[in-house]
Amino acid sequence: MRLQLFSASLFLSAAVQAAIDFQTFPVMGCVPPGRTIQSDQANAFDSSGCVNTGIFQSVGVVSMDPGFVCNIYLDTACQKFFQVFDGSTPPQTCINIVGQSVSCFNQQLFNNPYAESLAQVTIGQNRVVSREEDSIADLVQFGKSEACTDTGCDSDSIFLKFDTECLEVVMSGSFGSANERDYLANVLGAALSGVVTNQRSTVSFENIRDTPDFATIDIFDTAKQSKIATMSVFINNSCLKDTSTLPVGETCDQFLSLIPPNLLEAVPAVSGVVSSSFQINCDPTR
Repeated sequence: MRLQLFSASLFLSAAVQAAIDFQTFPVMGCVPPGRTIQSDQANAFDSSGCVNTGIFQSVGVVSMDPGFVCNIYLDTACQKFFQVFDGSTPPQTCINIVGQSVSCFNQQLFNNPYAESLAQVTIGQNRVVSREEDSIADLVQFGKSEACTDTGCDSDSIFLKFDTECLEVVMSGSFGSANERDYLANVLGAALSGVVTNQRSTVSFENIRDTPDFATIDIFDTAKQSKIATMSVFINNSCLKDTSTLPVGETCDQFLSLIPPNLLEAVPAVSGVVSSSFQINCDPTR
C-alpha cells in the first residue's frame, strides 16, 4: 500500500455537506475519473451502504468528519474485509490499494445510536401518592420488565401491580434495542425520583409523598431532526387517594426547579448507549 499527498485537483469535486467523501480509482495514483462514495443521512448510521465500485487500484480521502470510517473489501458484496480508513487519514490523501467494494458509515453512531441526540424529558404536573419505602425508579423497572420487549412496550396492557398491589404502572414506547430500552427506563426513573415532594404523614397514612403520575422521554436525532425513540410511564395508586395535584400557586417551572442539576446527565450509559444532551419540560395538562 502506497500513501501520498496529492493536489486536490486530482480528485473529483464532491458535495461539501456530506459527512464523508471517499473516492475509488481504477488505476494507481488516483488519476480521474473515479467513483465517489458519500454517507447518506437517510440510512442507519449515516451509511453509504455497500457500494460495488468494480476493481479499483487506488482510493482518495477527500474529506472525513470525526467518527466516520470507510471499509475496503476484496469482493463486490462487502464480505471480504481488507482495510479500514478512519479520521487519522489526512484529507486529500491518495492510497494505492486494490479492492472491489466500499462501505462508509458513522462508527460513533454504530457504537451509540444516541451519540448525536437530544433527550427531551417531559414530566406531568399531576401527582400520585406513594409510600416512602416504594421506589419510583424500581416501579419503572418493573413496568419495563413486564410490558416491554427489545423494541417496544405494550401500552394496551392492563395496569401492572407492584409489591403492595397498590401502585400500578403502564408503559408505552418504541426504540431500537434492549440497550436503548434499559437506558430510557433508567432516565425516566431518575427524572421521576428527582421530583418526589411533600413528604408527610397524615391521620390515615404514614410516610407518604407525592410523585408525578406521568413522564415521557423522546430521543431526537439532532442531525436528521427526527424522533428515533420514545418511552412513557403512567403511574396510579389504587389504595392511597390523598392529594394528587400541585400545591396552590406552584407552577410547572417551580416544579422543574426541584430537579438537581445534571441529574439526567449522570445516568450511566447502557452498553455505550447514552444521550449527548438533555432538556426537561413540565406538561401542565397532565
